[in-house]
Amino acid sequence: PRRFALLNCEDDPHYGKPLARMVAEWLQADVQDYDVKNGQVPPFDELRGYDGLIVGGSLNSANDPEPWILRLCDVLPKLASDASMPGVLGICFGHQILAKALGGRVERNSTFGVQLGKRRFAIGESPLAREKLSGLGQQITSIAAHGDAVMEIPPGAESLGQSTPCCYEGFVTSNGRVITFQCHPEFGGSPFGREAYLGLVDAMENAGEVEGKLKARRDTGDTDDQALRDAVLAHFEQTQPKSAL
Repeated sequence: PRRFALLNCEDDPHYGKPLARMVAEWLQADVQDYDVKNGQVPPFDELRGYDGLIVGGSLNSANDPEPWILRLCDVLPKLASDASMPGVLGICFGHQILAKALGGRVERNSTFGVQLGKRRFAIGESPLAREKLSGLGQQITSIAAHGDAVMEIPPGAESLGQSTPCCYEGFVTSNGRVITFQCHPEFGGSPFGREAYLGLVDAMENAGEVEGKLKARRDTGDTDDQALRDAVLAHFEQTQPKSAL
């Protein structure tokens, strides 16, 4: 079976703790969970043994001056550029921290506020975006949960799509080694993921982090997360380390 390394950037019980299982069930693969938020950054030689690297979501902002975030910003450009390493996927905070680490810009999404629920976005027009997301048609529906947004993608990167509340729903780097999504395909990608997402909704609503209790937030049906899984697995196949080919 495929083996992926999860650089887990959250230890919250509603997201960080169940994340490895969510990703494993979405990708139908083995996932090794590294607690990056609490200092567990594996050596590069260890990471070379995986089929892909995944940078997960977080309740933190990519702009927080915490030591683990600063260290991640130092490590990610090396992972993104080194052809002897597996390819990289960024999800939500992972999308944002990769954008920042590679020269882009992340800000609080002050215009639209915290986004929580199913969202549709149009796929980007660039050839690289179309190649990475072939088979997905013109639009993608997935589940979003974020307060920050990428305002500028890294130099040379190409947008994977946009929506009204989010001008960059994802990007792919010019070398094709990094692909990112603002959405959370691991939520809609399995029954366990959907269950975990609904638990997160309850926790955020009860804490007053989002207004009211909206039925629409609990709609997890008809997402494109299975097709996104196929696109992600194809990306990891394309970015296998040079020495492994």
